Amino acid sequence: MPQWNAARTVKCNPDPPQIPVRLRALYDGKIVYAPVPELLKPFPFVRLDPDKLEARGIQFELAATSQGFVEHGDPVEFEEMELLDFVVVGCVAVSRDGGRTGKGGGFADLELGIFRELGKLRPDTPITTTVHSSQVVAQDELVMMDHDSALHAIATERELIETNTSRPQPDGVAWDKVQPDQYRDIPFLEELRTRVLAKRKTA
Repeated sequence: MPQWNAARTVKCNPDPPQIPVRLRALYDGKIVYAPVPELLKPFPFVRLDPDKLEARGIQFELAATSQGFVEHGDPVEFEEMELLDFVVVGCVAVSRDGGRTGKGGGFADLELGIFRELGKLRPDTPITTTVHSSQVVAQDELVMMDHDSALHAIATERELIETNTSRPQPDGVAWDKVQPDQYRDIPFLEELRTRVLAKRKTA
């Protein structure tokens, strides 16, 4: 994708299927932001700078793994992140019109909502994924909610699907949809909600 080639910063999900994406980004000289798996650390994201990794002698193949990027990346808060040029999310199933579903934790849509609230995403920032072609399902098999983000592109082992989605993207976080277990399990979420809502009031 030309948007990938032009991107300086890439946000990628932490799951094993996207190790090749993170690795490719580092070899392409891009800054990679990856969330801490399950968001269980006091900080939400790490920043991987390929120049810094090379200077420290850290192999990209190690830094691209979830254990490796948590160990060798720089911890960052949402507000400290740069403008994101390209976004890759993990999906269990997708549809050609841009529909997606994850593992059920709601992390991807929560992250994207926070990025939008904080001005870290342009309206035209591509939201993409990589899946096996068997994970591409019929549109009516995926139920998309108002707070769900649609995909702009899907890469499989067979093709690159440009979804040309007409679905409007959410403006931010639907805080009324955040579940009690998410507040319980994500250490920084309550404090982040306070900061984001305060920013809304001053905007």
